[in-house]
Formats: sequence, structure tokens, C-alpha cells
Amino acid sequence: MQCQEMRYPYKALRSGEIRLLTIHSSSNFILEDVCLKDDPSYIAVSYCWGLGETLCSIQVNNHEVQLRKNICRMISTFYHKHQIRRVWVDMICIDQRNEDEKSQQVAMMGEIYQRAEKVCAWIGEGDPRVACILDILTEYRDRKILEQLPAHLDAAEQLSYQRVLFRAIYLDRAGILPSQSDLDDTGLLEEFNWLRPLYTQPYWRRVWIVQELVLASVVIVCYEDKSIDFDEIYGLSLDWGSFDQGFDTGCYLTSKPQSRGWITIQAIRGHRQRRQKSSEVNVAAPHPIKVIMSERSDVAMLDEVIEIYARHHECYCLKDKVYGFRELRIQWRESLIVDYTQSTKRVFLDVAKLDLLDQRKHGGIDVAFHLWEAMELGDRAEFNSCMQQHFQRLSVE
Repeated sequence: MQCQEMRYPYKALRSGEIRLLTIHSSSNFILEDVCLKDDPSYIAVSYCWGLGETLCSIQVNNHEVQLRKNICRMISTFYHKHQIRRVWVDMICIDQRNEDEKSQQVAMMGEIYQRAEKVCAWIGEGDPRVACILDILTEYRDRKILEQLPAHLDAAEQLSYQRVLFRAIYLDRAGILPSQSDLDDTGLLEEFNWLRPLYTQPYWRRVWIVQELVLASVVIVCYEDKSIDFDEIYGLSLDWGSFDQGFDTGCYLTSKPQSRGWITIQAIRGHRQRRQKSSEVNVAAPHPIKVIMSERSDVAMLDEVIEIYARHHECYCLKDKVYGFRELRIQWRESLIVDYTQSTKRVFLDVAKLDLLDQRKHGGIDVAFHLWEAMELGDRAEFNSCMQQHFQRLSVE
């Protein structure tokens, strides 16, 4: 998180409080303090901050505020096109100049995104190819629901029928069928190389989206006035065999940067499923008991967090290579204190004292070094020196 342009006279929040933004028009807003434990109704927004050269003026509680133009357009689109009225947007709802408040609010981020009615993932604007992709996915989803397949078709015949349907929709929307290739230049095996404008959006490279999307109950991907459920993007693509279903860290690390956006979508989807998995247990009672495993102790393994996300995703503040994943690791969530006044090295050492160096928890010295590198703390020699001092201190303690 970096310094914001708005100059709003924030008042201190009490423990457990957040701010919510109510939209009255494209330029008129009310910012209010609410207690999160009271279950307020709101939608949390996941987005890219963008560059801050161009500003626009808005009214927040009768105060004129300068805000980035891309954020103004995003909020205006939510209001006019998606009928969204009350949101949590970190750039506005957190006093970005107050390091103590930032630390306190970031410690609540997991709860903020979990308690939201839904999370709107704003992936950008201005590329008609992305808008077309969402149109195709949405129509394909709706047509699949409406059109009943003949009962005598086996699984292969149903898949063939669905692919014919998809091609017809694509041709109608795009005017030309997608090109086919055995191996495209991103290194992904694909039947159709047509989703790239979507998964190469800068949004998918952000550190913070991982925690925001994994913890949300519902994620709606928004592009201008288009929207679709996040979980449907991957599921619908499998109908026509565009991508492999599996995911592994090795595939991510060897893939080219252009393809990592799609693999990030795969990984987040997998972690959402791990967290939200449900099952039914039959017992002797007349009615089955439904067991909802809504939260595992760890949403993601430590090496997954570092190798997949921390090393390859971007943030303005290098401390967020740790804080951005705090809610995904049980020991981090329970024991790691968010403190933006600390140095980047101090934040690294804070997680080193937890489970970062524990090989049994998919950590270990190599994983620790990769996080050290991602936080731009120095080379291997500097890392080894720091670890030697760290272990010496531990032995004394």
C-alpha cells in the first residue's frame, strides 16, 4: 500500500471498527464508521491501485477530495452499471498516511473480506477483447442451463455438443473463430488461445488479490459493465478443454510470465475449494448431517504461499510479501503482529521465528531464502549471515 492522494480529515477508529463508503452519485459519497461485529451490509472491492498522475475531485462527507481517476471511474461503474451502493475500498476506507491505522486495519483484512456479502474483483477497463470474453462466457453459461441435452448422449458426446455450442457463440460475438495451436508462446497447452487478454490483465499480478479472493464467500469478476462469477471462468473453460485441470508449483515456476495470470486463477480456485469444501455424512438418524468445512487451519501451504505468490506477485510495499498472506497461514494469523513501522528485514525475521524455517511445514532454508529475495533484502551471502545471527540469538534466548 502506498500514500494516497486524498486529503480527508480522518478520525481515529475504535477497536473492531472499519469505514464503509456509501455512494450517492458519481462524485458524492458518505464515509461512515461501523463495527464489523455488527455484521454491516457491504461489498468489498479487490482492484489495482493504478498510477496516480491523473486525479479527479469528489465530495466525501462534504469535504473535497482528490482521488485517482481510475478509481473514480471504477466506483462510478459500480454505482451506475452494477447497482452497488455500499463498498469497502482500502484506498478510501483506510487512512493511508497513518501507519498505525494501516497496521490495525490490515490485521482485520481477512475478516473484512470474509464478512462481505461478496467481493467484486475489478480487473480493469478499456480492452474490448476482455469485454467480449466475458460476454462469451456469460452467454455460454446461460445457454448451457437453458438447452437440455438428449438423455442418450454419453459424456464424450455431451462434451462435443457443448464445444459446438461454444464455437457458435464465439463466432457470433467475436466474428471469427479463435485460432488453434498445439503450443502457444506462453508455454501453455491450449485448444483455444483466446482467454489471454483476460488473464494478462495487471490485476492478476497483485499480491493482495490472493487473500482477498481466497477468503471471499462469493467473487464476482467485473470488467467495465460486464461481470461473471470467478469460479465459473475456470469451470466453463474446461467444457471445451482449453486448459489442463491440474496445477503444481513446478508448472508455475517454469511457465513464462505471460501465462502466470491463468495459473494464478487456477491456484486461487484450488485454494478456495480447499477452504470451502463441504461433505455430507450419513448417520443412523433419519436425516443426514451436513458438515461444512468452511475454514481449514491452513488455507495454503507455506511453500505455495511463497513460491507461487510472494515471489511472482507485485506490491507497492515489500512488507506486504508477508502481510498480504497473513490470513492464509494459521501461525501467521494467530501470532504475526502487523506493524508497518517495522523495517522490511524485521518483518521477515518475525515470520522466520514462526514456521518459515520448519521443513515439516513445507518451509525450510531454501523457501526462506526465496522470501528473502522477494522482499529484496539481499543476496545469498547476506541471507546466510542474517540466518547465522538469527540462530545465535535463538540459542542465547
